[in-house]
Amino acid sequence: DLALRVGHPGAGSFIARKVGSLEAGFFASPAYLERRGTPATQAELGTHDGLWPEVPKGQRSFSPGGAPPKPAVQCADFSLLAELAKLGAGIALLPTFLAPRDGSLVRVLPQVSLSNAPLYLVSRPVKPVPPRVRALSDWLVQHLRSAP
Repeated sequence: DLALRVGHPGAGSFIARKVGSLEAGFFASPAYLERRGTPATQAELGTHDGLWPEVPKGQRSFSPGGAPPKPAVQCADFSLLAELAKLGAGIALLPTFLAPRDGSLVRVLPQVSLSNAPLYLVSRPVKPVPPRVRALSDWLVQHLRSAP
């Protein structure tokens, strides 16, 4: 009934409400960094296995300063990218709120912060809106707009 989309709300007859902006950064597992080393610059990302979000055709890349290095994995699911990074598959570009705080991922290139990627709450144009959907939508709008 509801979806959160980053960057662009998508095509079609969906109803989209901008609920905030995201900050993103690069994250990798300690095991990956021990095995492959830690990049000191953005240019060094090209020598690593990149786990990048898929960017829909015609949209601006969610990457630092232009085109990112060719990824080892590219997909539209940030949760999958985070899981792959935790397993040591590479360095993932993730919204900072998705990075676990348990030490399974560490921030790489902390001086690089990608911000202002719009976050949209998307729903189908259903009338009347079921009460459970309206309640969740209202809660998400309130909490996402007030989140840091």
